[in-house]
Amino acid sequence: MLAVYTASVMLNIDFNTDVIVCMIVVSSVMALGYLMNDYLDIETDKINHPKRGLVNKSISRPQFFYINLFFLTTLFFAGINLNQVAKNYLLLMVLPLLISYNFFFKKIIFLGNFSVSILLGFIFLFVELALVNSAYNLLTPFYLTIGFSFLRELIKDAEDEPGDLASNMKTTPIILGEKKTNFFIIIVAFILLALLPAPYFFKSYSIKYLLLLIIFIEIPLIYSLFLLIKFPSKRTYTFLVKLLKVLCFIGLIIFMLER
Repeated sequence: MLAVYTASVMLNIDFNTDVIVCMIVVSSVMALGYLMNDYLDIETDKINHPKRGLVNKSISRPQFFYINLFFLTTLFFAGINLNQVAKNYLLLMVLPLLISYNFFFKKIIFLGNFSVSILLGFIFLFVELALVNSAYNLLTPFYLTIGFSFLRELIKDAEDEPGDLASNMKTTPIILGEKKTNFFIIIVAFILLALLPAPYFFKSYSIKYLLLLIIFIEIPLIYSLFLLIKFPSKRTYTFLVKLLKVLCFIGLIIFMLER
């Protein structure tokens, strides 16, 4: 929802019913994606995330069904209010990729990581299509979100390796091994560190963006690199997954302040 609101601010759109509709659609799609993922990953989560509702049975199958039905119904009625271009984008791009990821792509090295990253980046393009019927004003947050999310997904795969291995997945750490995966994560982090300031140097964003970026994003990322180099362990991966989630939140605030 914050990503939707950030996109609307960057487009200079006042908070209105169209923005609320986008929030409902995006949050419903994401919720359905997570629900699908939790259902398909019950066996994996018994090792990686034993506290999740379906694993510890704090949520029953009937409850799970009604939760899905609620979000499907919400998505249907909210989606009616979208323009045709946004509807097509949702039906032909977002939902097929979300389903393909959960059933097929997440088990394949790199492909699963890219799929999730693109889905998160799609939020910005979807909102722009829904609000102003264009898809070029928010390409910068679209690409940066993909890069940031790709890094986080790689680290998350390293964190989840034991459960993924038991489920015969072909994720990066399982195929490349722990040391090579950690090295690859470090390379991706270095590339991201170099690319994040690009909007300022290409004159798209102001000095305010650069300063906030350095203080609140780049410095924590450099600290993350230090941890990855010095202490490559499951505990480090778990910490960094949480840290990068916080940095994503801060990044949205920086985008908002830029406008």
